[in-house]
Amino acid sequence: MNQLFIYCDGGFGNRYGTLLGGLAVSSYYNLIPIVNWRNTSACRLSFDEIFEPNLIAVIDEPLEKFSECILMMHENFITGKQNYNINSFSGIHDLPINGGDNYVYNNNWIPEWMDEDTVIHSGKMIPFKSSYFETSNKFIEENSIDEFTIGVHLRATDFDTVVPKFDREYKWIQNQPENKFFVLSDDKFTEEKFNQLDNVVVRKKNHYVEKVNKNSSWCDNVERTKESVIDSLIDLTILSRTNIIINSPSSFLKTSLLLKKING
Repeated sequence: MNQLFIYCDGGFGNRYGTLLGGLAVSSYYNLIPIVNWRNTSACRLSFDEIFEPNLIAVIDEPLEKFSECILMMHENFITGKQNYNINSFSGIHDLPINGGDNYVYNNNWIPEWMDEDTVIHSGKMIPFKSSYFETSNKFIEENSIDEFTIGVHLRATDFDTVVPKFDREYKWIQNQPENKFFVLSDDKFTEEKFNQLDNVVVRKKNHYVEKVNKNSSWCDNVERTKESVIDSLIDLTILSRTNIIINSPSSFLKTSLLLKKING
């Protein structure tokens, strides 16, 4: 059998979308899936530290290692090597897979043409470690969070050197004292600000995403330690149990919506 290398890089949301999409493709075409989970500053937590034990092989190799494979990626990352943009196809049946080669799959999220039930099936095949759910379930119970609690994700590291104040979101929540909100952010001061509101629940964290270069903008300048990714995964599972507000195209937000269906 030929192999499909599922190239997971970037933040966890991008990796998770690539992983589920790649597993769906490998299953459809009867290819052996091999997860290439990069240890980079964008995510320092390993594959085996996130998911329950499974039979999927996991490696960590640079993209150049696969220059002889057929590339199916959302961008052309190897100069001079033909790349098939994974988002340009009409369906999973349309991919340039003929069974005679090895392939690389990478995308910044799940392709729009991919069947949702297939994606959910892939997600059920590789559940998060039970310890994340144990921690999140305890927090949910202690804070009486349910499906009516409004979940708000405020991403602050997509911006330049100045983190937004989210004043509009603050006033919007403040003006709804009858509703309960779970607010999370990758910025400590944003969470502290919203935690002042009586109708807001915030899970206090000890670890947040950091800058590699403290004096530069956030763009391509993040360091997500193991501890910060673990904290974000716990927040992610809590958010997936709420009535999630869709307020950005963030892959983290998309992941929470997907987890809601996978674990629902």
